Amino acid sequence: RRLFQQHIKTLDKKVAPGIQKLTWNSKGIKEFFVRDTCRECQVVYGFVRRFQTNHQTILNHCKGISELHFLSIDRRKIYADEEFRQAQAAKKVEMEAYLSEAHAGISAVLQDSQRLFEDHPPEIQREWKMYVEKVDKRVGDALKKAVRTSLQEREASLQS
Repeated sequence: RRLFQQHIKTLDKKVAPGIQKLTWNSKGIKEFFVRDTCRECQVVYGFVRRFQTNHQTILNHCKGISELHFLSIDRRKIYADEEFRQAQAAKKVEMEAYLSEAHAGISAVLQDSQRLFEDHPPEIQREWKMYVEKVDKRVGDALKKAVRTSLQEREASLQS
């Protein structure tokens, strides 16, 4: 909500004359005022929807990262040393590609969202920075979960 404070202020400036000054009995005022106000509301609503869509995309990337398995272990198979190394090297390449793609996706979405707030005052920029830090923490938590799951999977395979 605080990120959109400037957009809301702009919208308030458009709506305020209709609430405070205009007389609704005057001909043409309703059509003129309502049309402009609705147009401005649609613009702000579009910004909010774009931000929400971008945020959901980030959450989807984080969910995908958290569900990764960094090891390729078939419990029914006994690996030769070189065979295991090759399987893990192939899995590493696959994981690097996935993480690079997720990084590019998250970066692109953040850049798109940042454009909504780039010309706003310093307090909005602070809120944006806090939002980016939360996203960074969420990505870090997703990576930690993936590593933890992979280590547990490795431990379970060593036990059996």
